[in-house]
Amino acid sequence: MSIKVLYLHGFASGPSSKKAAYFRQRFLDRNMTFMAPDLNVPNFFGMTLSSQLTVCRETLLQLKTDQEDKLIVFGSSLGGLLASILQAEIPQATYVLLAPGFGITQRWTSWLGREEMEKWQRENSRLFPHHATGKDEALSFEFVKDFAKHKLAVQDPLKEAIHLPARTYIFHGQFDETVPCVMSEKVSEANEQTTKLFKLRDGHELIESLPFIWQTVEPLLDSSAR
Repeated sequence: MSIKVLYLHGFASGPSSKKAAYFRQRFLDRNMTFMAPDLNVPNFFGMTLSSQLTVCRETLLQLKTDQEDKLIVFGSSLGGLLASILQAEIPQATYVLLAPGFGITQRWTSWLGREEMEKWQRENSRLFPHHATGKDEALSFEFVKDFAKHKLAVQDPLKEAIHLPARTYIFHGQFDETVPCVMSEKVSEANEQTTKLFKLRDGHELIESLPFIWQTVEPLLDSSAR
């Protein structure tokens, strides 16, 4: 049996983020396959959940997992939402969600405000700080419109239960101001049989908590830990 890892980075980030680099090195040290695709496709401006999911599925094909392999899917922030969407297709995998972006539709409206959302829609372009490029990058409003194509993106965990069919570990900072920890709390409560939540004394990036997350995830690599 071999262990293969798919890592999905967050919004306005990339496959060389601090978290991706940290976990890449941990898995490569153990000679395990680790793939972290660039989800800014076809570019950041034209990126949508749909285009990102296409890349996820293509990368899974490249991983060439079979019934004897163990697949672990990491998802950070927006990548955590993408990983959760993939669970319906790949329930046999183990999922590690880092401050997953549940409730994204509601949060974007409250974050930017109605006027700013209307301006973005009208101009079809808005600048966002991009962690991978180190500068402001434009994003099309198609990114927001595409949410409606994905049930999990429009669901509000504070108002309705979100069901996760696969074995899932969620790590969320109690001081997260980007995605409130209560989002993961509600999802965990609705999935007591499949999900375990770790609430950490950290913010959204979870950089300080990476050693703890690794110590928690590493036992899953045991061939007997199914």
